[in-house]
Amino acid sequence: MVHSDAAGHILVAGSAALADGSRSAVVMRFLSTGQIDTNWGDRGQAMLPEGRGASVATDVLPGADGSVLVVGAVEDNGSQRASIWRIAIPGHADRLFGRQGVMLAAPLPQSQVLSVQQGTSGALQLAVQTFEGGTSWIEMHRWAAGDAVPRRVARQEFPQQWVGPATLVLQRGQWFWIDPSRPENPVAVVLLKDPDSPWSRMDPRPVLAAEAPHAQDRAAMSAHAVTAVAEQSNSTQWASMTNWLGMAAAGLLVAGAVVWRSS
Repeated sequence: MVHSDAAGHILVAGSAALADGSRSAVVMRFLSTGQIDTNWGDRGQAMLPEGRGASVATDVLPGADGSVLVVGAVEDNGSQRASIWRIAIPGHADRLFGRQGVMLAAPLPQSQVLSVQQGTSGALQLAVQTFEGGTSWIEMHRWAAGDAVPRRVARQEFPQQWVGPATLVLQRGQWFWIDPSRPENPVAVVLLKDPDSPWSRMDPRPVLAAEAPHAQDRAAMSAHAVTAVAEQSNSTQWASMTNWLGMAAAGLLVAGAVVWRSS
């Protein structure tokens, strides 16, 4: 995935090969002119904690304070679990986030986060695909202000005729799933009566009084950031990115980036 932040930096999510032969989730940042931003992270890239296995980053959500929320999956011993990381302002993984820098959907052994975006209410919406009981599922996980972890609020079978990956979109105040190969046939998100959470809780982390969210602040102020996440528009982001996709792809050192999918 390719996104831009408020300052016009280009963020590219993927994976990079490590010396031991495994792969690690990585986010690279480019200047608005297309060159790698060598002043960010480790010469323009932020390697993310992979826990005990390989990992891949599938999407990013820039924060207004310069931090970046990253989603993807961690693979270990035959399992693939949806995961979330946070990149701190200097461009390095926030090791205080989650457990040793990563939050996992532990009860979902075959899952990945496909994308993350912010709704009009300020809550973050995660599109998650899982595989269980011989069936692929698409789930929406909502991370609202004050919630320690995202909550699973919708779970539906992956339509058999779809190619995927499924995309979560907001249309006229309603969330829909679409197959990018068939965007003309959206499927409405059906909310669960009893939301739950498969995400492991974060380690306790003190919040300064000055960092506490104000009641009138509609931006996301969850445990993933200490400052508000700016409202995002996927269509606007994509339009602003189109001119730079070629240069970003050409300069990307992680050309081997892959997106794992549950079959």
